[in-house]
Amino acid sequence: MDESQSPHHADLHEHSNAPRKSTPVFARRAGSNLTAVMKLMFLRRVDAGLKHGISIRETTKRCGMGKNAYWTYLRQESEGRLEPKPKFGRQRKLDRSSKEVLYDINDEARGTLTFQEMAQAFHERTGMKISAATLHREFHRTCWRFQPHRESPLLSDQHMENRRLWALRNLDNCWGDDKTVWVDIDETMLPLYQNKGKRKLSPRDISRGVGGHTGRIPRRKSNKPPKLHVLCAIAKPNRKRKFDGRVGLWAFANEELTRRSSKNRPAGVPELRPIASVDAEVWERYMLKEVYPALQVKVGQWAKKIIIQADNATPHKASIQRLNVHGANCVPPIEIIKQPSQSPDTNLLDLCFFSSLKSRIAKYRSLTDLLQLREKAREVYVTWHSEEKLVKLWALKTAVMRRIFTYDGENQFKMPHDVLAGVPTRTPSNCAVAKR
Repeated sequence: MDESQSPHHADLHEHSNAPRKSTPVFARRAGSNLTAVMKLMFLRRVDAGLKHGISIRETTKRCGMGKNAYWTYLRQESEGRLEPKPKFGRQRKLDRSSKEVLYDINDEARGTLTFQEMAQAFHERTGMKISAATLHREFHRTCWRFQPHRESPLLSDQHMENRRLWALRNLDNCWGDDKTVWVDIDETMLPLYQNKGKRKLSPRDISRGVGGHTGRIPRRKSNKPPKLHVLCAIAKPNRKRKFDGRVGLWAFANEELTRRSSKNRPAGVPELRPIASVDAEVWERYMLKEVYPALQVKVGQWAKKIIIQADNATPHKASIQRLNVHGANCVPPIEIIKQPSQSPDTNLLDLCFFSSLKSRIAKYRSLTDLLQLREKAREVYVTWHSEEKLVKLWALKTAVMRRIFTYDGENQFKMPHDVLAGVPTRTPSNCAVAKR
C-alpha cells in the first residue's frame, strides 16, 4: 500500500493542525548517506507520528531506516554532530578543477593522447603527478567513451569560405521538385572482401574447442583484396512521379571471356577486367553513354531540368565544360555543377550512402571474383535502401548544410541525427538563396 494512502498517514494529516507540507514524504535511497537536513526531517516525522499513535518502529520502517536510527540521530542532534562522516578511503586526486584541465588537454590533442601521454601533459601543466592507471579508472568512472577514428579533410580559410557560401545557397534547398531533379554522383572502390570485424562464438562452438588458433579464419594469399571501381548516381525520390531516386551503378571495367584455362576457371568464362586508369576521357564516356541515357529514361518524361553535383576530381574538372555543352542540347537539359573543394560531406554518396552500401556488401563473404561483386553491388544498390530511407538521407544532407553554415564552413561538428527537426517544412522549391 502506498504511504500517502495508508490509514495512519491519512489520520496524521486529518488530526494535525499543521499544513500538509509540514511533514514531507521521506524515504531513504539505498546506499546513500543522509545529510543533516534529512536527519532532522526524519526526527520530526517520527515525533509527529508519536503524537498520533504511530510507533517509532513503524515510521522507521516506512522510511527505510534501521530500528535504532531514531535514537542514534536523536543523540547526534543533542551533541550537535548531525553532519555525515567523511567517506572511507583516500581522497581522490582529481577534483573538479583537475578534471577541467584534463578536458582542456584532451580538446587540444583532439582525443589522440594515450593515458600515459595525458598523465605527462597533466604533470607539466599542474605539477601534480598522477599515473596512467588513475586516468584509466577516471575514464570509466566518469563515462568517457571512445570514438572511431574518422579522417576529415584539412581546410584552409578559402575552403571554409567556399563551404559557407555553398551552404548559404543551399540552406533551404530541398534538392529538387516536380520540375527539377538533383542528382549526386561520385565514384568509390568496392573491395572484394574485408578482413575486419569481430566473430561471435556460440556455447556450442566453445564446447567444440573453437577459438584461438583453431577458430581463426585462414588468411588469403594477398592482404590487399581486389577492388572494383564503380560510378554511382542517386537522386531524391519523387512519389508523385513514381521515381525511386535510383539512377544507376556502373563499374569501370570491361567484361571479357577468358582465353586460357587455369586451376581457378576454364577458358571461355566471362571475367571482369577493371580499367587501369579512369581519366577524363573514360569518365566523360561513361557520363554520355550510361548516366545521361539513364536519366532521360527515368525522369525525361516529366522533368524540366536535371542538375548533377560532382566533386572536384581532376577527371571531372577537365570534362565538365564539354559535358555541359552536350547536356544543354539534351531533353531535358542537363547541367553539371561542382561542389566546394575538400567537401565530401556536401555529397550524399560520400556523406552516408557509400558507407552503408559497403557495409551491406561486406556481409556477403562468398564472393569469389569481381563479376560476382558487380552483380551483388547492383542488387544491394536497388534493394538495400527503401524509398523512405532515401528521403531521410536527403533530409540529413539538408541538415548538414545548416551545420556547415552555422560553423562558418568548418567540418568539426556533430552529425545532426535529428534531421527531421532541422529540415524546413515549407513547400519544396529550387530557390538557391533565401534573402535574410
